[in-house]
Amino acid sequence: MTEQNFISGAFTLMSAGVIVKALGFFYQIVIVRIVGTEGIGIFNMVYPLYTMAMVLTCAGIPAAIVRLTPEYRELDTTGDSRSLLRMAETLLTLSTSVVTGFLILVSPALMRYLYQDPRVIPPFLLLLPSLLLIAVSSAIRAYFQGNRDMRPTAGAQLIEQITRVVTGLGLAWLAAPYGLHWMLIAMAAGVLCSEFAGFLYLWWRFSRQTRERSLLRRPSKEVSKAIYRFGLPLTVTRLLLSASGAAEAMVLPARLLALGLNASQSAAFYGQITGVVFPLLNIPAILTSSVSTAIIPTIAEAQARRDYNLMTRRIIQALGLTLLIGIPISIFLFYFGPTLASFLFRVEEAGPLIQWLAPAGLFLWLSQLSSGILQGMGLVVQGSINTLISCSLRLACLWYFTVSFADYSAGVCAAYVVSFVTNALLNLILIRRHSAGWIKAGLDSYRTGIYKVQG
Repeated sequence: MTEQNFISGAFTLMSAGVIVKALGFFYQIVIVRIVGTEGIGIFNMVYPLYTMAMVLTCAGIPAAIVRLTPEYRELDTTGDSRSLLRMAETLLTLSTSVVTGFLILVSPALMRYLYQDPRVIPPFLLLLPSLLLIAVSSAIRAYFQGNRDMRPTAGAQLIEQITRVVTGLGLAWLAAPYGLHWMLIAMAAGVLCSEFAGFLYLWWRFSRQTRERSLLRRPSKEVSKAIYRFGLPLTVTRLLLSASGAAEAMVLPARLLALGLNASQSAAFYGQITGVVFPLLNIPAILTSSVSTAIIPTIAEAQARRDYNLMTRRIIQALGLTLLIGIPISIFLFYFGPTLASFLFRVEEAGPLIQWLAPAGLFLWLSQLSSGILQGMGLVVQGSINTLISCSLRLACLWYFTVSFADYSAGVCAAYVVSFVTNALLNLILIRRHSAGWIKAGLDSYRTGIYKVQG
């Protein structure tokens, strides 16, 4: 298998990410115009619960594959940890089948209990079949990432996004004359089609490269323990994020209703936050997610070899890139974000929200990057604790600030700012605490000119 170095892998993902983000912006702009902020708000209310189901089915196994591949590669007869992938796929298939079957049975009653709007039920049910596709695809991606080949991941991202744009917008446009109910179903169908297209591409890429015709193998006891030892704490972290998103989708509209807004106004405001503000605020995620994905196997391999100079250099490079790109984008969004919201989405009300959140965006991007660094270092439990703290703080602030501020919009934004800053600082402090010795050694070597550059 052809490997890529850290910079090359990150550049591959970032190049694909630029195209994916551009297509995502186009999709978001058009879908907001077709469905409206109320429809976006309703769809995004149910999406966190779907994400939580996705996390449960994956159980952190794909991330464990990335982290463990450098350790197991030399022990595998194929030299690329192919058996690790096949055993992990078996675990994923079992967990996904159980979770999906359970949700199909209980979701109608569960959705009526959790949400006050019954329109969320049909799109959620249509999203459930994609869970198995996502689980299998994510493991194949992780296999390639663990072997430091980011090209299949980049290709899958492009294919999935193109499929989602074409099918999602096409079906939503066709469903528009029949009302919001059918447009929500069309959006969910677009997600299902995109995941199926991504799975087909990854399976074709894997089978062509390895000549394998089966993805399943009975997992050994040792491998299962290693996978879940790393994956379960990460699952807790992602469940916390998903649960926080699901709780926000219930807490925020409820607090807005308590202020006197009606259901449509509450859904529209939530749609402004999730459908307009966060897509703009997540522009630098093209960089942070690419670098975070590429740095995990690099740090894991360097840590296994005790090459602390390489670890130091990669972490400094990653943080430097984030600051170099994040600061100008944060300033740009502060001054020009309202114009973008009005011009692209035709949602002028989102302008002040963007300006309030733009300065804190840098901390959001640092949180995303530092989470990847912590995974590469194997500090998933400690990172989970940081996530628990920040998520709990965000929910508490949303509950209190939304009704205590004179302007509820400012209160909502203040809650997100507190959460972003807290998570970023806790992660950076954790990295500093667990790497003080080798960071100093790496910097000393770098300054004296004896630092050896490694691909």
